[in-house]
Amino acid sequence: MKKIIVFHPILYSLYPLVFYYYHNSGEFHPDIIIAPLLVILIIVLLIYQGLRIIIGNKYKAGLMTTAVSLFFFTYGHALNLLKQQFVNNVLVTDNIFFPAWIIFLGLIVFLILKYRTPLKKISLVLNLLSVVLLMMPVFGIFRSLLKTGVTGLSVRPAIPARQASAQKSGNSNNLPDIYYIIAERYPSTRSLKDYFQFDNSSFIKFLEENGFYVAQDSKSNYLITYLSLASSLNMDYLGDFIKSVPTKSTDKSPIIKLIQDNNVVKYLKNKGYLYIHIGAPWLPMQTSKYADVVFDTDSAILINEFMEGFKSTTLIYPITKILAPNQESKTRNDHRLLINDQINFLIKTSSLPGPKFVFAHMFLTHPPYVYDRSGNLLTETQFRKLNSRENKVQNTEFANLRYRDILRKLLTGSKTEPIIILQSDEGEYFERLNYNVTHFDLRMATLDELKQKSFILNAYYIPKKYNVPLYQSITPVNTFRLLFNDLFNDQFTLLPDKVFGHRSFWYPYVHFDITEKVKIENTQDTQN
Repeated sequence: MKKIIVFHPILYSLYPLVFYYYHNSGEFHPDIIIAPLLVILIIVLLIYQGLRIIIGNKYKAGLMTTAVSLFFFTYGHALNLLKQQFVNNVLVTDNIFFPAWIIFLGLIVFLILKYRTPLKKISLVLNLLSVVLLMMPVFGIFRSLLKTGVTGLSVRPAIPARQASAQKSGNSNNLPDIYYIIAERYPSTRSLKDYFQFDNSSFIKFLEENGFYVAQDSKSNYLITYLSLASSLNMDYLGDFIKSVPTKSTDKSPIIKLIQDNNVVKYLKNKGYLYIHIGAPWLPMQTSKYADVVFDTDSAILINEFMEGFKSTTLIYPITKILAPNQESKTRNDHRLLINDQINFLIKTSSLPGPKFVFAHMFLTHPPYVYDRSGNLLTETQFRKLNSRENKVQNTEFANLRYRDILRKLLTGSKTEPIIILQSDEGEYFERLNYNVTHFDLRMATLDELKQKSFILNAYYIPKKYNVPLYQSITPVNTFRLLFNDLFNDQFTLLPDKVFGHRSFWYPYVHFDITEKVKIENTQDTQN
């Protein structure tokens, strides 16, 4: 057999990052992976050439480099898979798994060194497999990029012709400001009590004493942010709008387009509203082409979020914990900055002229949890000492402090009495989902897990001069239908309040109705 070029170590080492980007391609621009790919390429070439010089056999050097790369980049996935299977097992931790993983890698390297049979055929097979393996996510990324400019145009929901052709309100100065505050992953009072043993009644009492109507039996219509926002911001369920998308598709661009080109914003812009966008630090939700004012998320935060997420799947994470156990990660510092900047920006919007629609996707209750219940900095070491329940409770208490301050200032700082909607997009993640966010099949979730994921905070401040018929089990899909009917004398039909699960983050187009499963008994849907 002729000599072959050993290139599989390069492709196998590049695959994990390309694969990770592929599954998050809707949230980040492709250029975010160029620099880290070059770094990986250089390091792998140095390792391969070094081993080749030491061993004197390019095939063994190639096999060893590939083995090291695969073990390095798959550590987090393997650990999370075990955690998913053995939830709360004290043995499934970095302290136990890390040394076992290193010993296993050492054994593989030892066997390669001792292997006597010629390795040309194995290297050839590995070369071919590496090409096939890498081409799958690369093809998926290019397909997604090619479709981004056109995908979704055929699945856009349409505002009824009467509303679409309506003229801007001639008396827009009398219209109230509308704040749509998305409290990321904020659970309902019932969920906090049942699954986190936390009594949140004091915050609910604060809301009610300040004129808010709290829909205690509200649930999210979908169990993940981008599906939930696509639904609430278009005032409809997604079934008819994505029916042309194959259920096996992993391309999120149709959903992203629904969010970016949503009906609520277009409707209110048509009524003369200024649009202020305070988005998430994810590319599709960072800005809006309809926005008059945009909260500027630091691009460094976006890049760091991607890289920190990727590093958590590799051996970098446990090694960093061992070498620098007390060092604060840049992710936690960036998250603190994001939270504080979002809060300050949101409060300042009350002084801007109206009428205005303010969409604020707030990350106070989104991991990583960086403050304790009193608002003091929570170090990484302190965070690790607390279990998931304790961290969630502390985070909720901190968020309550901040939301009290935000809501007070919005109410007192607005020139006209505003409408404020404080609404969660989804419930808190349950343990098994946390360990396998991208692949966990929600069809396998227990009843309690589905309830935990669907029960949300949903509170409304409506000036008394309006008569919006709110009710205890209202879901986000009907929020703006009810509001626009009263505010603009429109005629949107209320939809049945339903809850849909989806197969997984990877497969967002496989939906199943769980409304009856998560139904709250003895609900009293008394209208406000």
